[in-house]
Amino acid sequence: MKDKKKYIIAGIGAVLLLSIGVFIGTIVANKAEKKPGTAERDYNILDCINVGNYKDLKVSLAITDEDIDTEIESTLEEQTTYERKEGTVQDGDMIYADIVGYVDNKRADDTCTEDYVIIGSGDWLEGFESSLIGAKTGETAEFDVDVPKGSFGNDEVDGKTVHYKVKVEYICGDEIVPEFNDDFVQSISDECNTTDEYREYLKKELLKENETDKNDMAWNELLDKCKVKKYPEDMMEEAEDTVMQGYYDMAELYGCSKDEVFASFGYESEEDFRATDLEYLKLSKFGVFTYKLKLFFCAIPRWLWGVLLSILGFFKFQKRLVFVCFD
Repeated sequence: MKDKKKYIIAGIGAVLLLSIGVFIGTIVANKAEKKPGTAERDYNILDCINVGNYKDLKVSLAITDEDIDTEIESTLEEQTTYERKEGTVQDGDMIYADIVGYVDNKRADDTCTEDYVIIGSGDWLEGFESSLIGAKTGETAEFDVDVPKGSFGNDEVDGKTVHYKVKVEYICGDEIVPEFNDDFVQSISDECNTTDEYREYLKKELLKENETDKNDMAWNELLDKCKVKKYPEDMMEEAEDTVMQGYYDMAELYGCSKDEVFASFGYESEEDFRATDLEYLKLSKFGVFTYKLKLFFCAIPRWLWGVLLSILGFFKFQKRLVFVCFD
């Protein structure tokens, strides 16, 4: 009797959720038809995207040997070291260094690290890499670097002059990539002793990740089935505004002009950026995903999403109920 009552409650809950979903979805659809103060679309959304057949959508959580091999390759890359060479640092060298910075004669922890530095890469603060040219391994180079505002997110460092003391530990030679064998597995894992055990361990871990990410995987599969025919002009204008605003916000954060921000990325001016890379960035991988998603949501009837959400809510409700019934 007790179990029967629980299932009756579940049925009532399902009906309520379904009804609420349809009701809310219908309201959203009506309100979405026209928002006050906005222009009506001058295009048919279905001329812009082909939703495709999503009814037979299947997502596999299975782990393949290729998935495991990819993880192993990534681990080997992380564990890669370099031949340690002595000598004088030259432009283009990669070095390993112990870096300590001081502001007003006080150690600034945010500036301190042990890391690889590629001379001439431009990855570090302006003047940092060039100041290491001519330094010898085992010795400490000292020099000052002006830190632009916003670089560290720390007012005690940003906008100040940092006095660096950098010990060049060694100059990197050829890569030393470890071999994937039992000895390597034992050196990186407390749970596995052999390569077979490690592969099995990776398989279980990757399966857990897939279980966690299965909703995202389903969305990706769904979007892959959608084919964009064209991007509406208003969406492209929105994309352009978003890209440009990112640079404008950066200028405000660093307290500099917009042209100075564009110059820091290698452009002569904002106009140069617009002419060179703006179109590319508007339809970058992230941009394509974002606007494809927007088109998809516009193409599906709004009330249907209310029903879908209610069904998903019922499944979650049912899942919780199963645990109650089998306690």
